Amino acid sequence: MLEKFRADASGTDFAFREVGEAFRLIEEGMVPVIVRRDEASRNAVRALTYAEKTGGLARRLQPYIVQIPPKIRAELVRFGQVTFAAAERLGDQFAVLESEDLYDDDVGLVWERAGLLAAENSIF
Repeated sequence: MLEKFRADASGTDFAFREVGEAFRLIEEGMVPVIVRRDEASRNAVRALTYAEKTGGLARRLQPYIVQIPPKIRAELVRFGQVTFAAAERLGDQFAVLESEDLYDDDVGLVWERAGLLAAENSIF
């Protein structure tokens, strides 16, 4: 990437478009996971089981959502670390982190704690 940005005595050559198309810092297509961090979020997730309409609950849960790569969420589901609230009615709309120990307020979701360090290296 660095060679696409040149500056010397003869002028500059910055290939912004080419670099922008080739480089992605954050993986596209992230998916949400709800992290229950307090009683309000726990109550909102419990309410999903009985709610006929989920729009209001989805808005209440918005501050508790983290975005992660789809492959990591699939692995967390496979290992039972993420489940779907009211899956029989709502499908995979509300993915919920089961272990609060996997979330750190300073760094976010730490899937390595779920034993996914090897999975992370193999799926990316």
